[in-house]
Amino acid sequence: MKVASHDYPGATARRPSGSCAAASKASVTALASHPVSGRQAYWQDRIAGPRMFRLVTSNDAARLADALGESLCGRRDDPLAPARVLVPQAGIRRWLQVYLAERLGVIANVEFTPPAQFTWELLRAARPDLPQRSPFEVEVLRWHLHALLGERLDGTALAPLRGYLGGDRDPLRRYALSLELARAYERMQGYRRDRLLAWERGADAGDWQAEVWRRLLPRVGGMSRAARVDEWLRAFDPEYPSGSAGEKSAPPGLPDRLACFACANVSPDVLRMLAVAGRHCELDFYLPLPSMEYLGDLPRTRAAVRARLGERNGENPLVLSLGGALSEFVGLLFGYEHVQPDVEHDDYDTGIPRTTLLGRVRDDILHHAAPRDDDRAERPDASLQFHACHTPLREVQTLHDALLAMFAADPSLKPREVAVMMPDVAAYRPAIEAVFGGFDRNDPRWLPFNLGDLGAAALHPAAELFGKLLDAPASRWPVDELCDVLAVPGVMRRFDLDADAVARLRAWLVEAGARWGEDEHARERAGAGSYREFSWAFALDRIVAGFASGDADDALIGGTAPLAGVEGQAFAHLDAALAVTEVWRRLRREARHAQSSVAWQATLNECLDVLYQPDAADLAETRALERVRGALAGLAADCAAADPALALPWPDLVAYLRDAVASPDPAQRLFGGGITFCGMVPLRVVPFRVICLLGMDEAAFPRRETNGLDPLLRDRRAGNAERGDRDVRADDRLLFLQLLAAARDAFYVSWIGRDTRTNKDLPPAAVVAGLLDVVHNGYLLPPADADAAKYRAAVLPRREPLHPFSASLFGDAAPRSYAAQWLPAAATRVRDDAAAPVFIDRPLAPPANGPELALDVLERFFDDPARGFLEHALRLRLPREAEGDADLEPLQPDEPLLRYQLTHAVLDDDTAELAAQQALFTAQGRLPPGALADAALDLARERAAWLQGRSDDFKQSQPAHACEGTVELPGCTRLTGAVEGIYPGGLLRANPSKLSGKHALRAFIDMLFAAAVRDAAIGCRLVWLDNKDVKQAHIDPIEPGAARAQLAFLVERMHSGLASPLPFLPGACWASLKRWRLRDGEANAEEFARELRKEAAKAGDDEAFGGKSDFNDVAARIAWRGIDIAGAAKLDEWYALAARIFPKLVKVPAKRGKRA
Repeated sequence: MKVASHDYPGATARRPSGSCAAASKASVTALASHPVSGRQAYWQDRIAGPRMFRLVTSNDAARLADALGESLCGRRDDPLAPARVLVPQAGIRRWLQVYLAERLGVIANVEFTPPAQFTWELLRAARPDLPQRSPFEVEVLRWHLHALLGERLDGTALAPLRGYLGGDRDPLRRYALSLELARAYERMQGYRRDRLLAWERGADAGDWQAEVWRRLLPRVGGMSRAARVDEWLRAFDPEYPSGSAGEKSAPPGLPDRLACFACANVSPDVLRMLAVAGRHCELDFYLPLPSMEYLGDLPRTRAAVRARLGERNGENPLVLSLGGALSEFVGLLFGYEHVQPDVEHDDYDTGIPRTTLLGRVRDDILHHAAPRDDDRAERPDASLQFHACHTPLREVQTLHDALLAMFAADPSLKPREVAVMMPDVAAYRPAIEAVFGGFDRNDPRWLPFNLGDLGAAALHPAAELFGKLLDAPASRWPVDELCDVLAVPGVMRRFDLDADAVARLRAWLVEAGARWGEDEHARERAGAGSYREFSWAFALDRIVAGFASGDADDALIGGTAPLAGVEGQAFAHLDAALAVTEVWRRLRREARHAQSSVAWQATLNECLDVLYQPDAADLAETRALERVRGALAGLAADCAAADPALALPWPDLVAYLRDAVASPDPAQRLFGGGITFCGMVPLRVVPFRVICLLGMDEAAFPRRETNGLDPLLRDRRAGNAERGDRDVRADDRLLFLQLLAAARDAFYVSWIGRDTRTNKDLPPAAVVAGLLDVVHNGYLLPPADADAAKYRAAVLPRREPLHPFSASLFGDAAPRSYAAQWLPAAATRVRDDAAAPVFIDRPLAPPANGPELALDVLERFFDDPARGFLEHALRLRLPREAEGDADLEPLQPDEPLLRYQLTHAVLDDDTAELAAQQALFTAQGRLPPGALADAALDLARERAAWLQGRSDDFKQSQPAHACEGTVELPGCTRLTGAVEGIYPGGLLRANPSKLSGKHALRAFIDMLFAAAVRDAAIGCRLVWLDNKDVKQAHIDPIEPGAARAQLAFLVERMHSGLASPLPFLPGACWASLKRWRLRDGEANAEEFARELRKEAAKAGDDEAFGGKSDFNDVAARIAWRGIDIAGAAKLDEWYALAARIFPKLVKVPAKRGKRA
């Protein structure tokens, strides 16, 4: 029903008091008579009489867009002039462009402009001497303030500011304060014009913000925007100042026709300027409203909302509690006699079907009516869905299943008619890409989607590389960090690298000793001491020396130990590492001094060009690079508009660029097809058939205002709020109401509603809890019985299981998951004894075996048969045991791995002179730095000496020999390899740690191979350290024929171990067999089984006495899953295999004077 504006309740509400400070009569006369340009004169001459201010309202933004389209297609006096449409944000602009292009066939010659930009154009039309870009934009004003805060801040008023910025404070304080002040002043110019004008006249002399504002004005032209707006209104608004009457001339710069679309968040000043424009040009104001009733008298405080709800006067509880922000704007819109619209047109969708729960909620919102008692449903339907999940991933998985169900139920529903919004898009991006992007286009579960409101860093690794450039000056040069730079696709293209080349280059650097730091000088600056070892310079010297000298044997070149194996094309890839280090070096050097934004732009662009080669065919990469370079160009333009000579220190530059690159792309392509994922932005009220909200946690929505300098927030907390003030939390509550009203078929909400550890319920956002409460109490009948109550509690909200393979999602009655890949897991039922299902219950088809087998492959399989089965037979990629941090050099002389490696190195280099040996080890990066090297080497030499005594007895002063060859085995298998360390008495294997099953078995296989190749019986001496005791044992010589038979058995066991897990784990079986127990003899079958059960029982217990078991290894836990070895009655197969595979050891008599 059409209602005249002057008949609205509250239309004659109190007008905002306090006209702005009076400008001088001469100033107003000068403005009204200011010379105008030819174009401005054209508009001024053309618009001689009053025009029309038309207000078009609707609860459907599509209807408003249709009305706008009809207006744009209408006849215009100048068809070549672009049509002007004011839109508040880029998302609305993008949707309008797409929607109008589809409805009209083409959209062209339409200029979409933010309202603030248009009002600055009006000010410039009246004052052509103003700059084209407003110096009061936050992006420019912040750098004016940054420069001002860097000047001398004298005076008592600025004492708090001097205390905040002075001393050894956080270097980013000046940067952060300038931005927050710019935002506060920008808000004040729109909402506190009177206060700013009073400050300019000298009011609040002791207020530091007022004093900063007065000092700022000379930098921005001597006159604030607030004063210019005041001057403009005095010249052209017949109602300004308050109490004035009579017509005034038309302002210059007006188009013949102007449209405002969804501009419900403009400040009172902007709205008043638009109203003045509406007196002299055709102004169409398209305003989306959730309700067709007057909303200007809605309560605006919590206490007022509670009071109105308690009155129970038939008003809609959702509109009362969520629509307060609209009351501010509607009150403004109808608060001025000459600002009220001349014509109003209502185009509400009054045909909302009440056949669904959502339809009844929307219809009652439209009519601002309370829920009807006679229209309640017994059960909720799928039009309103609420899901409480454990993690963002489960939220997205649940959403995907819900959308598939909606598409299956309604074939007319298209993906582009679905919008998914969330408060924090970046937090959900990985889950969205993994779930929605994890299907092939031919898969019926594939749903097209586009992801918006993301920063550049989320678009492509090119933006991540830019972030690493910003970190470079403060970097310690850890080897993994710089190698990650080499792995960026554009860097690989620049230096002609592939993944294998990057992996080889990293392996060389680590092997050459690179850990962190450029050189000894960088370490000294970091306070870590002046030593070159383990730096990049140290490693690069070794690599270059290795290329120059070839495979030199432990020979130093100028004090540098060449790295073996560096040759040919591989060395050419070193250019990439050198280029990265040079860029890092340059950035560290440049960051020491503040520079202009133009200089920083040139430096960072050059560094990016040195390292990165773009791919023109990669659209995502192109967009990411455009964002990065655009951020640099934007900074240069903003600083140039404020102060071209402004020098920015590196921390301020980095903070700005990180924020700029992380901010959403203003040119993003939303609403272009597929499901739209985007942020929850106020006024993004475009209609969709299905609207889904993710991440609606209690702390995530509504947003919290964080700027403590915001005058609106400060006044509101002090109880001094003014009419028209904006409130971020009220804006978010209104957004939720608008989205609920805009969803035509379904409204879906989810949040993190369960704790992943305790399964405790977590509350949703207050607006969601309020909606749930209204639905329960206003739209559903009380449960008829316990079953009905249980069902309602289960679906409002629906508490989703922690895992996507929960059997509850695949029930026969109403399955809720389309993830067929989880069906086997969901169908598995846990047995009463809680045992996991057997991983492999029958042997696999044996893999094809080649005619040749390397000795090393055979030995590596028996090092870990379970891993060999999973990796070779099933092609699984399993994590290896955690290696030492590649970015840390050795610093503990008695660290077990360092002690082991150094002792081995001393044994291998036993003839070297001690000083030369230490120099060699230092040059090879084997020793800790400084005095720690002496302690580590002394410890290693002591342990090596203990072993050397026993080893010398066996060597009998003879040199070691090696044998290499091929052994023909049954089954057409040729075993090839080489064995070293052969002496007249047999093989010698000295081990500076306890004898393990792996060491004993490797020595045995080497002995077997040597006997078969040499065609002569040969034995093996084992020498090892048990703490500080030297122990030894011997493996009796074996004849060539027996050696070949044993090798054939091992090869056959390896092949069977590739078809099913081999019942053999070298560590656990060696500990259980106790073959190292030379005095008391090895374990029999019964003792072996008992000990093996103990080893198996240690699985999962990191604190078990005696250390970790082989059964704790990830490969063993997978391969032997579901088989209870710890509780097995018999382990005969394990015993038989261990007894056959491991060598028998015999005691070696100890000589007098030697350690036993």
